[in-house]
Amino acid sequence: VPSAGSDLLVMQNPCWNNANTYPSPWNFQLLSWLENAPEFVTFESSWYYNPNNKQILYYSANSTPINAVLPVLDKLLVIQGAKNNPVRNLVFDGLVFEYATWYEPNSINGYVSDQSSFILKGGGYESNIIGHQKIVYDSGSNISLGYAQNITFQNNQFTHLGGVGVALYLGSQNNKIINNVFNDISSSAIQVGSVTRDYMRPDKTDVVKDNLVQNNYISYTGQDYYDTAGIMIGYTNNTQILNNDISHTPWSSVAIGWGWGLFDKGGFPGLPGATYGMWGNYITPTIQSNNLIKSNKFSYFLEQLWDGGAVYTNGSQGTDMSNGLQIVLNVANNKRESAGSNIYYTDGGSQYILVESNASYENRTGTVYFGPCLIPGTLIPYGSAIYKICLGNQIIPYGAEMGGCLPVGDLTYKSNYFENPLKFFGPELCHNSEIPPYPVNLLINNNIAESYGQIPNWIIEQAGVQN
Repeated sequence: VPSAGSDLLVMQNPCWNNANTYPSPWNFQLLSWLENAPEFVTFESSWYYNPNNKQILYYSANSTPINAVLPVLDKLLVIQGAKNNPVRNLVFDGLVFEYATWYEPNSINGYVSDQSSFILKGGGYESNIIGHQKIVYDSGSNISLGYAQNITFQNNQFTHLGGVGVALYLGSQNNKIINNVFNDISSSAIQVGSVTRDYMRPDKTDVVKDNLVQNNYISYTGQDYYDTAGIMIGYTNNTQILNNDISHTPWSSVAIGWGWGLFDKGGFPGLPGATYGMWGNYITPTIQSNNLIKSNKFSYFLEQLWDGGAVYTNGSQGTDMSNGLQIVLNVANNKRESAGSNIYYTDGGSQYILVESNASYENRTGTVYFGPCLIPGTLIPYGSAIYKICLGNQIIPYGAEMGGCLPVGDLTYKSNYFENPLKFFGPELCHNSEIPPYPVNLLINNNIAESYGQIPNWIIEQAGVQN
């Protein structure tokens, strides 16, 4: 808000304080944009909403009428059972869910993202050196399920939504999201499970398990919140992500897992600067196991950010390879060319993952980008405070088809069609003196160097929505 009698802006708290608990280069050194002031209505299709008189000022170069919709509801549908009395056996078929908002970012908490739509709320956060906080909260969801079983969403349209489209929370089991279209979503289209607090090690009634997301068209997600994945999977058991077509995402197409090893058995410090036990001492594994990401088509990802992937993982995905995560028969293409990323990205703490028979094409290696440089001793009045690091912007190459920063290991990449079938990118950049060189038990076997024309047609054709 403007400071009285001044042209300075006074930032609201706890939002601003929370944002600045993150270290360089993850903290907020620059405002990305300002919005919703009448002074900004200076170009075609720009607009301003006056919260006092409930009117919209809209800039149009001609007198052609427009149809404007200002959503009011932030919950279109809530299916909420009880721990010992779940909601069961509902089908939503052929409906349109559209025009919803989400009010939390307009509160004193704002939108302080940790990663992938999980945010900081309230006070008590301390400064950290690892770029992540232990306690985070879910973003708002426009359609949500909790303690819900055998619920089916099929042949529906989800569009113009202001939060997460559909979220499956605590106790969501045996639900299906199939044959739908998701488009123009402010956050993730779908979230399966959550990440911290009581979601980590609940009893069997609480576990988010046996849910299916299949044959959905998902496009233009993260329209307001660039940190989000098209589909986000938290702590779950036997989640299946099959034959979806996911395109035009600002960050990753699919993200799965949490904690960078710090919530896993033994507390592996999978971030530079992390230490064993800094988020607690855990002697049992999380519920994460038996998840499958298969035969999906990922295209036009990393359209706004960098350091993500077609599939991004972090944390342990099981207790051994027999119940770990399988990423198989997916096809990824047309990453934003300049965006540095790994395509199949096994990040901090990742363990027990099979990446087999996937394809990647037209995903050229991108570069780092830390924002514009504010160079000491110059007259440039704006820019990032990360001097010297930012000098590598759009110069230093970053990424490959395989890679990750400080994964544990037990990773198998085999029989994939990659342009660079041997390169595992990341360990040369990421270091932590607490642990020896990682990853361990990294198997890269029988991957095939290719161009698009060398990928078997059957792999291309079986990926994505099947009519």
